[in-house]
Amino acid sequence: MKSIRIVVGFLLSLVLFLTIYPVTASAVSYDLIAPEGTLTRGQEVQFIIDIDSQASTLSTAQVGMTYQSQFVQFISATPGDAMVSVTAVPVDASTVMLTGSNSSGFNGTGVFAYVTFKIIADAPGSTELCALFSPSTTPSPVPTVAGVTPTVVPTQLPVTGTVQNTQFVTILGTAILLSSLASLSLLRRTKSSYVRKKH
Repeated sequence: MKSIRIVVGFLLSLVLFLTIYPVTASAVSYDLIAPEGTLTRGQEVQFIIDIDSQASTLSTAQVGMTYQSQFVQFISATPGDAMVSVTAVPVDASTVMLTGSNSSGFNGTGVFAYVTFKIIADAPGSTELCALFSPSTTPSPVPTVAGVTPTVVPTQLPVTGTVQNTQFVTILGTAILLSSLASLSLLRRTKSSYVRKKH
């Protein structure tokens, strides 16, 4: 009987802990930093994509990037300090998917990638050149203004993400363990009750 009380007390404490402990699904966030100053035709410019892992440790991360292909031509993507390598896979004429990897794991804030474009616009003007999107969503097209050379505006980005969140798995495992312990204590209680009645 004493062991049943201990198990029940343990279960109640654990349930109380899980109720109080905040369970949040963290999501990776990205920020796009545009080059400053006046851009000219033929110039190569670099966009910086910053990453915040939101307390998760990432071995891979992915973000999509749309750009105005009538104004800029995609040249390359190189890893920042957060990733060891970055691959850029064109989706269509104005969209590229960027996948970064870091086998040691990355946790915190840093530069995800440097993306280089060549300016091909042949008339002056201003517009937003690029935008980021989560791979799980359909990208919104970058606004188009006919015949303009953009003065780039920093882009406000959505929270997006590829995360490896172990918190949910830990809680699920704990719930299964609790269920097993409760079943075991109920089985022992039933068995001891049956033995007492038999004698």
